[in-house]
Amino acid sequence: MSQTTPEIIPIPPDFPVHWEKPEHEQWLWILSAATFSKAFTPLEYDLIGKPIFVDGINFAYPYYQFQGNLIPRLINFYLYFSVRPNDSAARVDEDTLQYAMDNLGKLWEGEWLPEIRSHLNDFESYDLIQASLPQLSKYLDEMFKRTKRLWEIHFLVFGALIVVLDQFESMYHDLFGEENQFTAYQLLAGLESQSVKVTQDLWQLSRQVLSNPLLHNIFSNTPASEVMEKLEATPVAQTFLTSFNGFIQRYGTQCQVYYLHLPSWREMPSQVIGKLQSYLAQPERDLIAEYEQVKTQREKAIAEARSRLVSYPQPVVAKFEHLLQTAQMANYLREEHAHWLDIPITYHVRQVILAIGHHLQGTGVIKEIDDIFYLTYEELQKVVHSPEAVSQSTVVIQQRREAKSHFVNIAPPPRLGTVPTGQPLKHPIIDAILRKLAGTPLPPSEQSDILAGHAGSPGIVKGRVKVLTSPEELDQVVAKDIILVTTSTTPDWSSVFAQIIGLVTDRGGVLSHAAVVAREIGIPAVVGTGQATTLLKDGQLVEVNGNTGQVQILE
Repeated sequence: MSQTTPEIIPIPPDFPVHWEKPEHEQWLWILSAATFSKAFTPLEYDLIGKPIFVDGINFAYPYYQFQGNLIPRLINFYLYFSVRPNDSAARVDEDTLQYAMDNLGKLWEGEWLPEIRSHLNDFESYDLIQASLPQLSKYLDEMFKRTKRLWEIHFLVFGALIVVLDQFESMYHDLFGEENQFTAYQLLAGLESQSVKVTQDLWQLSRQVLSNPLLHNIFSNTPASEVMEKLEATPVAQTFLTSFNGFIQRYGTQCQVYYLHLPSWREMPSQVIGKLQSYLAQPERDLIAEYEQVKTQREKAIAEARSRLVSYPQPVVAKFEHLLQTAQMANYLREEHAHWLDIPITYHVRQVILAIGHHLQGTGVIKEIDDIFYLTYEELQKVVHSPEAVSQSTVVIQQRREAKSHFVNIAPPPRLGTVPTGQPLKHPIIDAILRKLAGTPLPPSEQSDILAGHAGSPGIVKGRVKVLTSPEELDQVVAKDIILVTTSTTPDWSSVFAQIIGLVTDRGGVLSHAAVVAREIGIPAVVGTGQATTLLKDGQLVEVNGNTGQVQILE
């Protein structure tokens, strides 16, 4: 039932809001915490955050008959969005969503991926070192236009795959009446996206270190920032270095997606060294065998489902088989698309910004290279082309640095503005995102020692809490019983999953990145608790029950 009186949401005193337009206060603004858990700099918002909505979602979803727009806004450095109706947004008449769902693999391999590769090859081949400042500025404009198209492809892929996964789970439960939602997803797991291959290859590197006492000694007794220097001076380490450099060549663009101010693995290989050091704390574990077990369970689950379908009419069986095939592709693309889109877009845009920053620092326009991230895109263009804008930008940069440092220590409210009356916009994509990706809000547990969330990945495990805000924070933690507690995870967290035995998040549902990768790795996960990072403390002993979606505090 919809409410009849708009509810004005109180603004917290430590999170003041200045509305750009009076009517914005009458809109409902939602914190996009499940994907963008950290504060943005102004340039990150202009080049990544805003285009994701304006040029990605609002261009792609109208092809799928979504009659609305998602309007983004940066409020105190956090990304919020408002869903607004737009009857003219739907640009096509035919059922393109159903076509994309039915032909997801064909579209990915035959159309989308070739176009993506073409853009990325051009990005890789551009000589940033030899380019002049005017050339870099012009190239950034061109790259910005091309990344807009890449974000559109991103949401054409994602919009189709999220509905396919939702429909497959629904059909599975309609047919078999399973109460355990994970049974349906077992049929889809173990298809080894690039995010899984990164973790597997990294794990294999750690086994090389374990097998060589000298290498093991270096990694165990040397800070991550100094390991490479020692390896390069050690003759017996040269074979390992060849493997390590090959790994960086393949996966060096890995970075904290969407956040341009943070370095990639290629720029800071010590990040990879830190992960290897953490992996070494698990000498008895066989991660590759665990992956193979996931595949075995998938094939067993598929065989069982087919045996239960023997008595069903052939049209029902045919529909199930078709949906199974498309859902397997959808589950694979749920993580695979980030390897080709989210990660390289972030990496390549960052490289151009750094190249411009080097020029500006060299001529005294900015003091530090990362000052550039505190300019807006429009301000950056002015600084590049108008020397008179330099003095003013210096003051603005310092003010924004101080403001961001203040707000990163304040929890942004999940909603701002006004809760509207009437029914929200309905569409299969939005419905699946809200229920399965974001996860519906849950009431708090009535028991003080129980934290309630959504069941993300099956299993029960006991361990010690480690509350983190970024994946790199875990690299210096060497322990065998880590329960990772964080707001949410994105593709740059994938390699962290091999360092932990369980996972708890504030945000997300059964199709969130955290839940999907936890199932691929085979570790228990509880997602969407709403308050885990606030209530749980480092070192606490907890039991994570991924079957029921509960976390019990044991001490």
